[in-house]
Amino acid sequence: MIQFLLAAPRSGSGKTTMTCALLMALKRRGCAPCAFKSGPDYIDPMFHRAVLGVESRNLDLFFSAPETVRTLYAKGAAGHGAAVCEGAMGFYDGLGGVSDRASAWHLADTLGLPVLLVDCGLTDEGRRAAALLSDMNTKLLTPQELAAYYTEEDTTEQGR
Repeated sequence: MIQFLLAAPRSGSGKTTMTCALLMALKRRGCAPCAFKSGPDYIDPMFHRAVLGVESRNLDLFFSAPETVRTLYAKGAAGHGAAVCEGAMGFYDGLGGVSDRASAWHLADTLGLPVLLVDCGLTDEGRRAAALLSDMNTKLLTPQELAAYYTEEDTTEQGR
C-alpha cells in the first residue's frame, strides 16, 4: 500500500492543495486512496471528501493516545490501496508552538510513515528545510515535479 504523510515547513505552504491533487491522482490510477488529517481540523477533511467522495479521518495525538491513533489509522486504511495523511501547520509545530507533541512529525513518527515535504512557495525557509533534510533521504519537490511523479505510468521505481 502507498502511504505517507504530506507536510510543509509552515502553514500556507500548499499542503491541502497538494494533498487533494495527490488524492485525485491516486484515485485516477485506481489506487482507492483514503485520507487523514493531523489534528482536530474539520475544514481540510471537507476538501478531501470533495475530492474522494469518502470520509477523511482526523488523527489527533493531543486527544488520543498513540496506540489509539495507530488503531484508527489501521482501521481507516484497511481495504484501501493508498493512505495519505495531511500534516497541520509546520512539520514540527505541536502544542502551542513550543513542543513537537501532537505535530505532523509526531504523527509520522507514531505511524512509521515516510514524509513528503512540500513548499509550494519555495521560500528561503523551504530551501533551508530541504538542505537540512537532504541527509535523511528526503526531497523537496516543486508542484510540477510532484504531479509528474504521481502521474507517470511506470511504477517500478522504488518509492512509488
